[in-house]
Amino acid sequence: FGDGTAWYISTRLDVDALAPVLRAVYRDAAVQPPDLPDGVEAVVRRGREADYLVAVNHSDVDTKLQVADGVELLRAEPVTERLDLPAGGVAVVRIAAPRPSGGDGHV
Repeated sequence: FGDGTAWYISTRLDVDALAPVLRAVYRDAAVQPPDLPDGVEAVVRRGREADYLVAVNHSDVDTKLQVADGVELLRAEPVTERLDLPAGGVAVVRIAAPRPSGGDGHV
């Protein structure tokens, strides 16, 4: 509706075939950062002053996520380009909101 985007798939896909399609849909909708490792869930909440990335690692493998610079709020530590997310870990990263006239809006 309006400036929105709709996706339509005219076939039944198995899990392996659907995964890359859904990654593209999530990326297009800014629901999740692109290219998340298996077992990692992430969502971005946008605010006036800042954006917040909430990441959960459901896997048993430590991982790193590429993120915009910010502050990981649960550990009160700065994050520069990469977020270390341990197996079973949770992180909340506060990222300065992009300015309307600039910034690329990526997280």
